[in-house]
Order: sequence, then C-alpha cells, then structure tokens
Amino acid sequence: MKKWVNAPAPMYDHDGEKLTVLPERAIVEAEGWSEKFSVGYLAIEREMVTYKTTTRNYTGFVYVGFLEGYIENLPKNCVQIGSATADPNDAEQYALIHGVRQVNLCGELCAAYLLGVSLEDVLAEWQRVEPKMYQSVFNLFSSKQARGTGAAEVQSMLSAFDRYSVSLASVLTDPVLAKARYTVSGLKAIAGRAVVSVRMDKWTGRLKPSGVLHWVVVTDVIPERTGYGGVEVYNPFPNRIEAYSWSEFVASAGVPYGVVMSKES
Repeated sequence: MKKWVNAPAPMYDHDGEKLTVLPERAIVEAEGWSEKFSVGYLAIEREMVTYKTTTRNYTGFVYVGFLEGYIENLPKNCVQIGSATADPNDAEQYALIHGVRQVNLCGELCAAYLLGVSLEDVLAEWQRVEPKMYQSVFNLFSSKQARGTGAAEVQSMLSAFDRYSVSLASVLTDPVLAKARYTVSGLKAIAGRAVVSVRMDKWTGRLKPSGVLHWVVVTDVIPERTGYGGVEVYNPFPNRIEAYSWSEFVASAGVPYGVVMSKES
C-alpha cells in the first residue's frame, strides 16, 4: 500500500538508529508492520515503510503522524510514452529519444494529448512533415538534447496532423478592453483545446507563481461563485490530470500565452 510523507520525516531502524530523512511528498510503500513504544507518558506508533531512491532502497520505521494514505482519483498515464525512462524518480514526461534522456517534452506531450496519439507518433509525424523545425528543436546535428518549444512549434505539431490552431491571446482578447486576459467563461469555452504556458516547480511539477516555464492543457474549468472555482489541467510532468484553484492557476499562468486547437469539423 502506497503512502506519502506530509513533512520531512526521519526514518529509523528497529534499534532507533537514524537511516535517513524522507523528503516532504516522498512516496513510500507500507510493509504492513507497525510498533508502539513509550516516550514519557506518550505512546508513539511508528510504521515500517520502504523508500526507493536512484541509488538504494531504505526500509525502516517512520512516525505515523508523517504518513498519509496515497489516493488517486484523477486520470493518470494520459499519453502513451513508449520511450519513458526507467528511473522511478524521473518525471513521467522524461523519455529516451535519439539516445538521449530528454526532459523538455511538455510541448510535444500536450500536442499528443490533444491529438489522442502517443508521444512517439507525434515525434515521427512532426519530423516527417517539418524536418527543419524538428532538427532545430532536437539539435540533431550536435547534442540531440531537445530544447523547450514555443507556441509556433506546438502549432506546427498540430498542423502535422492537419489540425488548425490559433494563438491563445487572440482568443482571449477582450474586444472592448483590447487586451488578453483570463476569465472563467473565456477559458471554459476553450477547455479541452487550449495549450497554456505556466510556471512550475522543477522538482515536483506542481504549478506555482514562479519557476520553470511549462506547457499544460486546460481540460476543464469549474465555476464557483466569484472566482472560487477550479481548473483541471493535463500536466505532462506527471502525465496526469491535476486540479488547481482558479487563483492558483491564474497566478501560475500570468499573461495568456499558448495555442488553441480548432474544433473538429
């Protein structure tokens, strides 16, 4: 049974020797064994769990107050990634392409999500239709390490599959105010077709007001009173759907920049 750590948590062996400190949000596997011991008047329960890193596995006891049940309700593995890396601590969006561990594939994965195809299918068709742009993104004549993509390149991927798209700003520009801005009704009208630029935490992939530039697909907007609703997005970093409050999303997205795919005819 999976659990997650709600704060930095020391792990001890059976004799009380500290093994390591589990980072906040670490995912562990419960071993089905717990024990109680007394510290003064307190009866403390700790549970045996296993935490896996790139280099080794730790199995030891953690105070149960640091552990939460790991629950998944939203869709995961949304895009098929046949070339995903084997490292369990890698982001799900990392893949081995052209013999190189690629970390900047959020644009390609957003296009794959919108098109309903695998990452490999997007790359193959994009390279066939737009070889110069593909070569530029993946640096095929040098490092083969992909750089990030801009809106024009995301549009190019969609165009390779004969899907027309326009800029997000053009769709969200208010004709009276003459500026692009996020509104609940405006974003909801294009949910399921909008690739949006946001900022994310480079370690967790969670959207935040500052951090690494990242692409996500807005899949749904849930209105609630005066901007108290939520936004669901396809996030390539964990390759799953995630939910954010409206204020969290707007703080991460900032000024509208991205791509809106046309409706199927």
